[in-house]
Amino acid sequence: MKYTEKILKINPKSQEGLFLKGRIFLTKNEFEQALNLFQAYIKDNPQSAQAHYFAAMAHSGKGDIQQTKTELGEAIKLNPKWEQPRLVMANINLQGGNASEAVNQLNIILQNNPSSIQARLLLGDSYLAQKNMVGAAREYNTLIKYLPNNPIGYIQSGKVLLYQKQEDEGLAMLEKALSLQPNNVNALQLITAFHLSKKDTDKALERVQRQIQAVPQNPVFYGMLGSLYEMKKDVAAAETNMKKAIELNPNLPALQILLGDFYMRQHLADKAKKQYLVSVEKAPNALQPLMALGLIYERENNYKQAQEYYEKALKINPDFVPAANNLAFLYAQHGGNIDVALNLAQKAKEKMPEDPNVSDTLGWIYYKKNVPGTAIPYLKEASEKMPNQPVVRYHLGMAYYKNGNRELAKQELSAALNINPGFPGADEARATLDQLK
Repeated sequence: MKYTEKILKINPKSQEGLFLKGRIFLTKNEFEQALNLFQAYIKDNPQSAQAHYFAAMAHSGKGDIQQTKTELGEAIKLNPKWEQPRLVMANINLQGGNASEAVNQLNIILQNNPSSIQARLLLGDSYLAQKNMVGAAREYNTLIKYLPNNPIGYIQSGKVLLYQKQEDEGLAMLEKALSLQPNNVNALQLITAFHLSKKDTDKALERVQRQIQAVPQNPVFYGMLGSLYEMKKDVAAAETNMKKAIELNPNLPALQILLGDFYMRQHLADKAKKQYLVSVEKAPNALQPLMALGLIYERENNYKQAQEYYEKALKINPDFVPAANNLAFLYAQHGGNIDVALNLAQKAKEKMPEDPNVSDTLGWIYYKKNVPGTAIPYLKEASEKMPNQPVVRYHLGMAYYKNGNRELAKQELSAALNINPGFPGADEARATLDQLK
């Protein structure tokens, strides 16, 4: 940065200085600052393919996919033979479900450079997404010819062969990948997933144990082993191996979360809470432990603490529906701002219109806002999808009651109490039924 600052000090409008400073901000993930500098540079240098490409990377860092594609398109138009913008564009299209457009971009790259490894791999992946197994196999086999000592071609070929039910050949490809790179997690995961698909947990367990003997310091393999022991109901061995994984690499957030999730499944809330708190410390932007902590505190009736964790999750990702839904419910149920709750629930409904939990939350908020007629369709939808959830039936019953539908209210409130006489809200359900007699 010092060299760049010197340039800009001598000439504040230096194009070279602006461009270099933008790239430095980009490497620091300071995307807004980087974008401002690239846009200033583009204003005076609109024909710079590089500037448009780096502006695209800044937009990508900010999560603006549409603007990313626009800038990549400009870079491609200005320099059609430059591979990198096409590779990024192809990957965006593939991840966005537009594999055919990815294929088009990648074929253009390979026409100019048949030995492009990245393009060959992405083209195989694009064919795989299209279920074009012949095309995928061709690209992956070509990749193996170019990179005979790299596991990636063997792994992808193994996937294709397993999909085609050529199981022995597919497993052989995955084993070849592991022989080339014994620490390769992806290859071992695919092998264990295959055995689990055959309901052969013992074979999956044995294969992971064998790989651990070959590479005893791989923490992820111990995590996999722990999960397999949990499947076999060997809780002690599961915990031991998950802890061993963390011991080998305490800074890998996925392993901390794995153990926290294990404790949750074992109904060990205190242990889970401690583990998730460690996870948040190691990976403050990971949504899963924040969500899990919110749920734990909510079950403990510590609603303030639960709200804080849901709010943290939404600060990281404002579109994270599970946190938005739960936070909306807590605001509505425990003295929060009902209008903020409604806004959160409406956004959640837009993102996940088929989720009955979201429909239940939105309907209950409308009930709380004294518009039962608006609440009923949402609560009815939730009840139809979750007929055995007493709280949902209770919510619908209360909305019917407030709307003057006495018989339907009786029916739903009685159903809720029959399912579970002690659900949260059962006392109000009984009191309401008494008034309906």
